Amino acid sequence: MKKVLLFSIIVFELTFIPGCDPDRNIGGTFHFKIKGTLNNINETISLGDTLKFEVKIPSSITATTIDGASRTEAVTSLQRAFYGFRIFRVDTVNRTVYTNDSTKMKYIISPGYQINGCPTCFTGSAYLQNIAPYNCVMSLIPQVKGFFYIEIIPQEGNFKVNNNFEGLFKVDFDVTDKHANIIAPFLTSWEQVVAERGNQGFGIYCFRVN
Repeated sequence: MKKVLLFSIIVFELTFIPGCDPDRNIGGTFHFKIKGTLNNINETISLGDTLKFEVKIPSSITATTIDGASRTEAVTSLQRAFYGFRIFRVDTVNRTVYTNDSTKMKYIISPGYQINGCPTCFTGSAYLQNIAPYNCVMSLIPQVKGFFYIEIIPQEGNFKVNNNFEGLFKVDFDVTDKHANIIAPFLTSWEQVVAERGNQGFGIYCFRVN
């Protein structure tokens, strides 16, 4: 029963929270996707290691609308680009998922910066720096051993480039294996949750710290 209850909580936490950022997916809005890179894609890292996740605006953006319009533009300036994220630690003994300071995970966003727009909804918003190469790097520094995952909030981030081209974008992880299997024994249907989120264009990446 405890395992089922935990999964119910996780599913709720992995869904949209309307109070944080209203859905702006209207017909004329442009959308595109970014896949961020990791400096280490092994399922296990060592305590003391730093896992770095970089998201960068490409030199040229091709975005589309749900009405079928398409626009391609070379990026010469960036006014705004950000995405929301959350970090979790899984207690495999008590089958408890910890957030905020209880994750025992320090993180630094540089280049770029963070704004905590909705502390009850997510860990923070990562803003890309507005000078070339228009990126942000999140450095994750675990303080304890255990199982962790980072989740991209399933709401599109906002971008504006060249002072006149704006819209929304999704962020995923540029990996073939998100290591959902290492946490699956402790959370019901976890691999399915991770796969479905990936199909939506948003990433969940799992890793172990030894």
